[in-house]
Amino acid sequence: MSRVDRPTSGKLFVDGARVTDIRQGSLNDCGLLAAAAALVASDATWAERHVHADKTNAKLVRVEIPAPGGKIQGVSIRPTFRRGAKTGPNNELWVAALEKGYAQMRGGYDNIEYASAAKVLSDLTGKPCTSIAMPTALRTWELLSSRAPVLALTVARDRSWLGRCIDGLVAPFVALGLALGFGGYRTNHGYAVLGVGSDAQHGRFVRVYDPAGTDAVTDGANDGVCRIPIEEFCRRFSMLTLT
Repeated sequence: MSRVDRPTSGKLFVDGARVTDIRQGSLNDCGLLAAAAALVASDATWAERHVHADKTNAKLVRVEIPAPGGKIQGVSIRPTFRRGAKTGPNNELWVAALEKGYAQMRGGYDNIEYASAAKVLSDLTGKPCTSIAMPTALRTWELLSSRAPVLALTVARDRSWLGRCIDGLVAPFVALGLALGFGGYRTNHGYAVLGVGSDAQHGRFVRVYDPAGTDAVTDGANDGVCRIPIEEFCRRFSMLTLT
């Protein structure tokens, strides 16, 4: 994994861990990064407890996650990264370090792509996790009001012949809209649930974060964080993953 790593300048943390530090790169590991975002949203010190300087070698970074039996498993890595997560707006390295360390514990970057949200969240928390089909709006509101961390998976592409044709026509416009800050939902993509709330404009809403750093519903910031009315959330997302 390290043969073609390139040195990366920056610090592990600049102003503590924030969900907006997370920027998905070339890997299809939205499950891992959405899980990290959900954990940081529910526990501001989670990242600093699990990604920190190696106590025996200041040139290395230690990445640790829970192991069976209440133990801790971890690896020490060089802070150089050949692929994967970007360093975020403040050039903080903790996300790329978490991704690289987790990949080493799982046998390589290829083994963390397309990993199930339940598997990743269970690995990072050390707790059993389950994925459920999206319930009714009322039940979803109850679950999201009382459970954290939570991940949500958008509706998958229609893989029929007609569905693939439509997807091929629409996908470039969705990608362009995301790039320009006009919003749009990525299909079969993991998002972190940051919480719920209500206001006069949205009614009851769900706050989500896209680990790719773009808004599903544009609010002018295009920082990956957005508010989605609960009814639209239940329509656009097909699955919840909970501890």
